[in-house]
Amino acid sequence: MDPQTGQTNPFRKPVRIVGGWRAGFVVVSFCVLMGYLYLTEYVLAAFIDPVAAGVGSQALVVGFWTCSARLFRGHGEPVDPPRPWWQITHRSPASWFLAVLTGAAFVWSVVQVATGGIVDPGDSLAWILLVTLQLVTSGALVSLLINSAIRLGRQLA
Repeated sequence: MDPQTGQTNPFRKPVRIVGGWRAGFVVVSFCVLMGYLYLTEYVLAAFIDPVAAGVGSQALVVGFWTCSARLFRGHGEPVDPPRPWWQITHRSPASWFLAVLTGAAFVWSVVQVATGGIVDPGDSLAWILLVTLQLVTSGALVSLLINSAIRLGRQLA
């Protein structure tokens, strides 16, 4: 509450997704990401550098995961206090599930790189660095999800 006016500032209360617009957030975020990927891959492919498009999509993915981890609250989870830095989901099984899905995608990407499906010997250094950035980001996300699952599991024990 503002001591001078006696009114509460609506922007001081943290934004948390606890109600019915959870699905809407996920659907809109997914549509924005898919729309961006569609535009950069098919519609504007002749005008946009693939490395720049890849960096943009990577930024969207990191933003999506960061917002999701910070904004969503599980049933019974307190709304006002921020989550600890390591907590990605509300419960351990959700973190494990997301870690398995993301880990499978990470392993698939590593296999694709190892077999030459993504990176060829003649590719530019920028493309190789982008693929490396994508792998590092995916690996970091899997590590964070596993860390979250283990620590949340210890809290319940």
